[in-house]
Amino acid sequence: MKLSMLLARADEPAAETHFPELDAFDRIRTLLTATGLRPTPSVYELFWRYIEDKNHELSRALDFALAMKTLDARMAASLHGVHCAKWHDD
Repeated sequence: MKLSMLLARADEPAAETHFPELDAFDRIRTLLTATGLRPTPSVYELFWRYIEDKNHELSRALDFALAMKTLDARMAASLHGVHCAKWHDD
């Protein structure tokens, strides 16, 4: 099947198959669209950890930045450095 056919079908609702685990990707896409941030690996990871909601400090910081509409690439990089870098220090 050609990629163009797959992409055309992506807009169609799935008949009987829904994958709840894909909801996370939809939420990240919504965040990317709402903020206008590019989907770089660090921004994607930041949003992934945000929607996991396991780091309450990160959740509070992002909730505030999203509410104030102040989340830009610089702030995202800073938040990533503070809240995600520890995952890469293994």
